[in-house]
Amino acid sequence: MWPANAAAAAPKATLLSINAKNKPVKEVFAEIEKKTEYIFFYSNDIVDVNRRVSVDVKNGTIETVLDQIFRSTDNSYEIKDRQIFIVKPEKSAAKKSESARQQPGTNRITGTVTDAKGNPLAGVNVIVKGTTIGVSSNIDGTYVIDVPLHASLVYSYIGYLNQEITPGAESICNIVLNEDNRVMEEVVVVGFGQQKKESVIGAIQSFKTSDMKMPAANLTNSFAGRIAGVISVQQSGEPGADGANF
Repeated sequence: MWPANAAAAAPKATLLSINAKNKPVKEVFAEIEKKTEYIFFYSNDIVDVNRRVSVDVKNGTIETVLDQIFRSTDNSYEIKDRQIFIVKPEKSAAKKSESARQQPGTNRITGTVTDAKGNPLAGVNVIVKGTTIGVSSNIDGTYVIDVPLHASLVYSYIGYLNQEITPGAESICNIVLNEDNRVMEEVVVVGFGQQKKESVIGAIQSFKTSDMKMPAANLTNSFAGRIAGVISVQQSGEPGADGANF
């Protein structure tokens, strides 16, 4: 039986036809992506993409195709807009209950982190203040964390104002983060982190136009010696070709 939680939420019904006989899963994925706007996301540790399957669907939904691909496997799927995430099914209720057992003296907090427009924020750091205990929100903006009693939580995300709360007896804490316009103006995100703008922009210098009034046939010769770090070279003294190179 297919897991009941394998529901799909595509923006509109997409019907497709696929007739694949004994083909690797990765080739079927590629054919689906070619015929539709869907894109697959998965880990090779979760999906055996070399497993051979047979799929025969004519004018069927994407769910019908995926049901045939993952029949008799422990994989399930989640469809969000045009993205298809291949996942493992949740643990059994007994194992889930055992793994979810709280530590003594803690309060389990769950919730969702969104921006001011209600869009979920993925990758938000949720840290127990003063400790290294923390989690990150998932693709839906949701999080789960065990918090010591009377401790505070700090929510942080690049480009947004930090927010701190003390959950107390609350078990559900939905957070709305507001953009930090000041930080967005002063910080530049680079490939290895973030830096202040002044550290990634060269020095700026200027001089008055009156300082350029000098006996020179070419305006470029007037810049020589007036801008730090700029080397001016005059290759020739030939009339009409005596402009400086920088």
